[in-house]
Amino acid sequence: SVPREGPRDENGHGTAIAGLVASSSGVAPGAELISIKALQHDGTGQWSWVAAALDQALELQADIAVMALGGKSGSDMVIDAIVAFLESGGVVVAAAGNSGRPRLDFPANTGLCIVATAVDRYGSVPPWANGGPWPRSPDIATPGLGIPVLALHGGETQMSGTSLSTGLAGGCLALAYAAMPRLRGLAREMSRDPKTAESLPGQLVELHKRFQLSASPLGQARDRIGYGLLDAQARA
Repeated sequence: SVPREGPRDENGHGTAIAGLVASSSGVAPGAELISIKALQHDGTGQWSWVAAALDQALELQADIAVMALGGKSGSDMVIDAIVAFLESGGVVVAAAGNSGRPRLDFPANTGLCIVATAVDRYGSVPPWANGGPWPRSPDIATPGLGIPVLALHGGETQMSGTSLSTGLAGGCLALAYAAMPRLRGLAREMSRDPKTAESLPGQLVELHKRFQLSASPLGQARDRIGYGLLDAQARA
């Protein structure tokens, strides 16, 4: 999806996120991973490239689109691609952002994604993680500071950021789809989302409900942490 660049990761960010999702030490090691290059080697790009990557994920019938990226500007083209992905029965997980602002990055701020933020080892949200007024706030938190990840040229390194949280949340969502095959079938079932009180595709609403019932608030404000710390082993 990136003009004049092949699929090879030349940055390391994609390798790190992919490893968190589906490597042998990742959250969902049995998941089938589809890597689609949406940004160029320096981590920048066009929203049209991101939309094209989502369209490709849709064509390949992916369940989860892990969007460990974001920006201050928006794009109707990306929104349309996310809506199409949701209508197929999939779900998009997006990063809250790392600029310390009181509002989420795009596309996390659309209300169409599961939004991941970061917490440290003590369960606190770092000051650089974006928040937002409830309900346009993060949905869920996972560890996001000093996370061991696969390095681009082999071995491991450590990284921090809400992108890492997005990868971990994406792996947990893959487990949810494996455990609940009916999730894709809820795509046409419009339901009242407990977070937004809006009518949204059923699979997105079902995931919000499960976060609401199983996540640990950790005494943090919802504007910062949403439903709380994700518990991959909880049954709700």
